[in-house]
Amino acid sequence: MSITPATARAGDDVTIQGVGFSLVAAENIILIDGSSVVAISYNLTGDDDSPESIVFTLPASLPAGDFTIQVMVAENVSNEIHITLNP
Repeated sequence: MSITPATARAGDDVTIQGVGFSLVAAENIILIDGSSVVAISYNLTGDDDSPESIVFTLPASLPAGDFTIQVMVAENVSNEIHITLNP
């Protein structure tokens, strides 16, 4: 799983790319340090040209610092990826 960009600001859109996401969009729960956020778009049927992805907006209330991002699908939680928020 990967995240783009790896450095951002609160309010920015972020893309997670990976495999194993649920085809039911609502079953993909994005976690930022354990708190869930809502995705704004999905590509859940990826191919070689466009891998599976989920796009979400970093909450405006997040302070600057380092955060852990994970995706939970049913009881399965992804590996951790990290993002740094600049002020």
